[in-house]
Amino acid sequence: MDKPQRTYAFPGSNTTNGYVSLFPSGLQYADRVYILKGGPGCGKSTLMRRLAKEMLEQGLAVELWPCASDSESLDGVLIPELSLAVIDGTAPHIVDPRYPGAVESLIDLGCCWDSRLLRQQKQQIIDLSNASSACYARCFSLLREVADVLGEIKDRHSSYAPEVCRQHKDSLLAALFPDSAPRCRHLFASAVTPRGLVSYAEQLSRQAANRYLLVGPPGGGREQLIGEIAQAAEARGCDMEIYHSALQPQQIELLLLPQQDTALLLLDTVPDALREGDTVINCGSYHEEDQTCLQQIEQLTGQAGQQVAAAKKIHDSIEDIYMQAVDYSKVEQIAKRLLATANNLAAQKQDE
Repeated sequence: MDKPQRTYAFPGSNTTNGYVSLFPSGLQYADRVYILKGGPGCGKSTLMRRLAKEMLEQGLAVELWPCASDSESLDGVLIPELSLAVIDGTAPHIVDPRYPGAVESLIDLGCCWDSRLLRQQKQQIIDLSNASSACYARCFSLLREVADVLGEIKDRHSSYAPEVCRQHKDSLLAALFPDSAPRCRHLFASAVTPRGLVSYAEQLSRQAANRYLLVGPPGGGREQLIGEIAQAAEARGCDMEIYHSALQPQQIELLLLPQQDTALLLLDTVPDALREGDTVINCGSYHEEDQTCLQQIEQLTGQAGQQVAAAKKIHDSIEDIYMQAVDYSKVEQIAKRLLATANNLAAQKQDE
């Protein structure tokens, strides 16, 4: 599996179950994790983008973790070859050190602001924060309606799901899986963002030479099939990267099997253009009455994205308040120390 220089995945997502964080799983193979703390506007995302740029310029692959609440901003950067990660450890994805000093280190950017100035804006910060929370409450209410509509589609197709799984499972198992020591990470390939539903699933699947495209409606067997293949891969000790559905986090949207140079990807319909190495597995077709449900899902998801966009607009106002209180010369000193550490690790890697 040929990893590209730059890949994207969401470490957390706004889902039908509320906000779901997969930060711990995404970080499990990082030996050095720097957790950035501090309010909006402290320069966390800018620092991570600087790190990513410098590492890319040195020829290292970078995994960028966009923020579901603002997909133009970053929640984290992972440099796999250095086993190094830098993440935003603030709400809603609060991350604290599990092995302080040994693996994780805290970087407090809150020491760079003038608390006196922020206290003068206390009530405005509280009011804006509460308004943002109300937007997310409405977003999650809409996404719970999406779950109900998806349930209607699944109920219509669930009768033939076991047969679809039985028909394709054995042939897939025979084509995959040697014995080896397993490694498994969980992330999201897509998320409901201010720009609507943003997905990197197809882009991520192109890392693999071989792709199985499981095509069909929700509940028709594709979810069960990809889930059972993941279970079989785990039982056989295979490395996996599991990417969960943005809307229903208990379900797998994309399964990457690096040792097999293979991806399994859920799709609603067959793509217009297939590439060499693609195999389409037909997991059923939509019923006529599904169309109304699909339109409802699109409408509700769009409305949920509008609530996230409204929350972002409020967050931007909060950020403006904090930016006026931040001493960016202090932030720059912290950034330079962190970047120096990463560059030293990169230099050691090149000397090996």
